[in-house]
Amino acid sequence: MTYGDAQHHLRKTKVIATMGPSIEGRLKDIRNLIDGMRVNLAHGTIEQQMGYIEKARELYPVIVDLPGSKIRVETVAGGIRYVKKGEIIELGKDIELSWNIEKLAEDGDAVVFGDSDAVGRIMKKGEKLFIEFENGGIVVQGKGMSLSRKRTSGLTHRDLQILPKVMALKPDFVSVSFVSNADEIRKVKGITAGSVGVIAKVERRESLNNITEIIQESDVIMVARGDLGVDIGLENLPEWQRKIIELSQSMNKPVLLATQVLESMVTNPSPTRAEVIDVSTSVAEGVDGIILSEETAIGKYPLEALQFLNKLIIGSESKGEILRSKSEGKDPFWVSVASMADSMGARAIVVRNASEDEIKQLASLRPSALIIPFTRDYGSARRMSIIRGCFPNRDELIPRNERYIVISGRSIFLQN
Repeated sequence: MTYGDAQHHLRKTKVIATMGPSIEGRLKDIRNLIDGMRVNLAHGTIEQQMGYIEKARELYPVIVDLPGSKIRVETVAGGIRYVKKGEIIELGKDIELSWNIEKLAEDGDAVVFGDSDAVGRIMKKGEKLFIEFENGGIVVQGKGMSLSRKRTSGLTHRDLQILPKVMALKPDFVSVSFVSNADEIRKVKGITAGSVGVIAKVERRESLNNITEIIQESDVIMVARGDLGVDIGLENLPEWQRKIIELSQSMNKPVLLATQVLESMVTNPSPTRAEVIDVSTSVAEGVDGIILSEETAIGKYPLEALQFLNKLIIGSESKGEILRSKSEGKDPFWVSVASMADSMGARAIVVRNASEDEIKQLASLRPSALIIPFTRDYGSARRMSIIRGCFPNRDELIPRNERYIVISGRSIFLQN
């Protein structure tokens, strides 16, 4: 299996699309634009999403997001409701939620719909719950709702019920949504038994309180900026994005970035200037991969969004410096490999029979050369495909007329 063609050597930062109606019928059209597909079980029906997993897996490595503990708008008339400042709506009548929050909510609790699409406060009148909106905005069916100060475990009973069905379809990664602590990652790993990579979705304050242990236990980290920004305040989001990327690199863990990357392209054929700069900044910070969400799942311009993201990444990588992990605590052998490749201007580092963890460590050092690991483990090759600069079993990318390095065991060979 290949993931695209040789043009991938132009782009080290990986691109992952989110499956949905907009992209479902174009999976073969985007093979040269993406490195993996994400399926989010928090949206649509489980049956629909299971079908998406089967379709996507034939062509791409697949990430499956468990639903988690997020409260979502289950039904709203017409699928979307525009609200005004001071407007009051009744829960269970005007809109229905995926969770019963009667025992959870208290009078005066802040409520945020979507990624701050509308903000209000809970009003309790007897056994009924109302929301009074503090600003104008929209309430969209299927989107999330955050309730201030109210916490449940990130990993839910429903997640654990769904997980065996997901595993039967053999995805490459499973994401734990709204992870609070490392125990939730360990619980999922106890079920998956190493057959898939486990991703921690960092999207709540509790994740940050336990971030070092969470990264240590996880195989990959996802910075889910939508809910994280709502929970910690948007003004704190850039700093935490940078910290998580740096910490993940220092611990040899790939890190993915998600939410509102090219959000305007859900309805427009080109991105905003602010989105362009955001992508460039994320690439410079050294993120392994960038995930498009609504842009490809339900957007009007899914192909154009992927084309723009590829173009932006290529431009950013070719013109800017990439943040590199410090060598402290790294295996000196892999530090020397990365350093040698950079100093001799090697086009590629060909690695034979190395483990995923070794490849992750080499990639975390962000060498300028491509990393081409060769492995007979089909599952491992698919999982390594989302690591920055890593192209497993891609012998067509080995330079024919340029310098490259071959690693076999703990030996280094120079090739011209």
